[in-house]
Formats: sequence, C-alpha cells, structure tokens
Amino acid sequence: MGFKYKDTCYDQQADALQAVVDDCGVKITPISSTSASASWCKASGSNIQFYYVDKGGASPNAFTYALPVTFASCTYTPPSSTAKFSNQDVIDMSWLVVSVWVVAWGIRKMIEVIRR
Repeated sequence: MGFKYKDTCYDQQADALQAVVDDCGVKITPISSTSASASWCKASGSNIQFYYVDKGGASPNAFTYALPVTFASCTYTPPSSTAKFSNQDVIDMSWLVVSVWVVAWGIRKMIEVIRR
C-alpha cells in the first residue's frame, strides 16, 4: 500500500508528509509598512504542524495548528533502474578497458628499454 499526494504514490507516509511540507513552504505576507505575518509547516508524526505568526500590533500573535492529513491509498511501484546498456555500449566499454591495459603494457615496455 502506498500514500498518494498530487498524483504521486509514496512508499512511506513520512515521505508523503514531507511532500506536503515542501509544498507549504515559508510565506511572509506584508500587512502594512511596519507589520507582517509569516506561516510555515513542519511534519510531526502523522500530522502537519502549521505555524502562523502575526506581527500586526504591539506584540506578535503566534498560533500553532495540528492538521491531520489523510492520504488516498495507491499501489506503490518502486522506480525501475534507468541505467540500461545496449550490447554496443558493453562492447565499447570493453574496448576502452582493453586499450587502457595495452597502454599500460606499452609504458612498462618503454621503461624496460630505457633502463637497459
């Protein structure tokens, strides 16, 4: 069973909650030239903690809300490996390895000739 959020199926509920938090972000809203409000989210267990601070008057007002989050169920399919090599890729890589060995052998032989 998976946890669906915005057409994406997550394996773990914590991953889905983190996606919600990432969408929430930090928002700062100017109220006037001398005041503003800010809001942000944080995952907490199976809830999202929503924080809101309003600096509209002489002292700031702070509110915290625990928002329960429920996700639709979905079938989680792990991502498949995207590294698929063709036969030509394998042959090309093999020739590169062989050429490195041939160059190393040639350098060794040149050193032997120089030392004589």
